[in-house]
Amino acid sequence: MFDINDDEVLASVKKYELVRRKQKRRLYIDVYQVIAGEHAAKFMAIPKTSLGACDEEYWGRGDSEIDALQECLSRIKDISYDDLRRLPDSERHTTTRRISRKLYR
Repeated sequence: MFDINDDEVLASVKKYELVRRKQKRRLYIDVYQVIAGEHAAKFMAIPKTSLGACDEEYWGRGDSEIDALQECLSRIKDISYDDLRRLPDSERHTTTRRISRKLYR
């Protein structure tokens, strides 16, 4: 359907916003849908803070957008914003590359 190279993955991204009123914070969740190419998960939901993508343990995967989003939400439900945004200094600038490596394997 799409004319891409064998080692490429084409994905669409849908953005969600989760407002945490008690913490007066907002989290964003990007849901990637693979529409061409090979990948282990058809959908991935990746929560993001002001520092970038949260650690992979909070990502959701699934066969549908709702499944991936639900898995992500259940993983972050009781985790504070500050805990979600804690990354070792060595990883703060590599979050975008981590998403790319996971999405495009």
